[in-house]
Amino acid sequence: MKFRIYREYDLDKVEALDRKVFSIMDPEIDLQGMWWTARNEDKLPVAYAGMKLYRTDNGIISYFHRVGVVPDFRRRGLHQRLIQTRLKASKEEGCVSAITYTMYYNVISNNNLINAGFRQYYPDYTWVGVDDVIYWRKQL
Repeated sequence: MKFRIYREYDLDKVEALDRKVFSIMDPEIDLQGMWWTARNEDKLPVAYAGMKLYRTDNGIISYFHRVGVVPDFRRRGLHQRLIQTRLKASKEEGCVSAITYTMYYNVISNNNLINAGFRQYYPDYTWVGVDDVIYWRKQL
């Protein structure tokens, strides 16, 4: 099965995918920033990922936030493709680095980030705390 990645402007689609991927108990999704969806051959969205841009004293950084793959479509490389899509967009936006975080037990996401060249780092401001969290950065 082939998949295509699209820049997504219909945030209702992102929100609907989020409900399919995450339980009702998860916090509401923050729909700010840029979004992409991966669609199957029938053009149905089956995965999504978001990114925000921040201006800092050292340049623009991209923050990768909220990603999800519908369970029936996992293990097909979609998360890795969405990482690469956002890295490309980050470079096009002139970003100096990309950052994100994962929970330490999210082994699949951790490995995908490592395979994409992200490395663990310790930010000055730990925006989601320090318990069970790994912060990641890739210099662009």
